[in-house]
Amino acid sequence: MKAAGDAGDTDGGAGAWTIRVFGLDILGNEIVEDITLAGASASAPTSQAFLRFVRAYVIESGSYLYPSHIATITIENTSGVQQGLIALNGYAASQTQIGMLSTPLGYTDYIYDIKFSVEATKVVDLLVVVKGGMLQAAAPYQAARLHTELKGAQGFTPFVHDRKPLMVPELSDFMILGAVAASTADVSVQFDVIRSKNL
Repeated sequence: MKAAGDAGDTDGGAGAWTIRVFGLDILGNEIVEDITLAGASASAPTSQAFLRFVRAYVIESGSYLYPSHIATITIENTSGVQQGLIALNGYAASQTQIGMLSTPLGYTDYIYDIKFSVEATKVVDLLVVVKGGMLQAAAPYQAARLHTELKGAQGFTPFVHDRKPLMVPELSDFMILGAVAASTADVSVQFDVIRSKNL
């Protein structure tokens, strides 16, 4: 992994100095690594290889108060493919905002209290998907399975999964996808998770 942003988002600058990146390694184990930013240029790559990028946030900044970063920080793999953004959409988020979760080896995730918020006047179909077989390197692959479909979501939509959490087994990906009927739409997703170590 590597990251780049604005000239001010650099070690010793006015914006973000360091971000902390979370993910899974090639065996599916949880890994964490800090990246020192180098402004508009790409940072040095992480020493660990990431199979999955999960999330990232700013941990050191040149600003005592808000905002903690000057511009959007782009997080890429070593091939230059974008993995995540610490966005600046009128405000400094200071962290990635991704509607998915990867469950590491040796754990089970329980997802509950899923909520959606859709931009006013827009209609979006929302899909809750679970896919196992994270370490599979060749076909046949385990299929991504549609768990729940919410057609025509508008405004604020709380969703309760049968009044009990949705179980996501180890080495699986949980994701929430959206398809807008026309043009584009902003969609916010929120969910809570309890992670339990397998016996």
